Amino acid sequence: MSVIQDEKGNMERIAVYNLSSTKREQFFSVGRKLTIINPYMRMSVDGSSMIRVDDPSSIICKEWVQICFCCLRSASGDQKFDRCSVCKVATYCSKECQQLDWKELNH
Repeated sequence: MSVIQDEKGNMERIAVYNLSSTKREQFFSVGRKLTIINPYMRMSVDGSSMIRVDDPSSIICKEWVQICFCCLRSASGDQKFDRCSVCKVATYCSKECQQLDWKELNH
């Protein structure tokens, strides 16, 4: 199960069935924009709502937007964020965000 954010900033849990681990990493990387054809809301076991997708082919990957892993600010125009030299995945908009992420979240 993963958590996604819609264009309005609302967060929702999502469960995608029949999805390989390789595709899961591709679909749910930070900053990836997706379109889900015919998603449906379900009640999970704990009573909260979630999105359920049974057919992974109904997920269409859109462009990837660089997002700061600390403050969640997105890059604008030609701006490029610095990538973590250790994990090579996390990106940061500033040195301060990178240091804060390491200090507060033990990235």
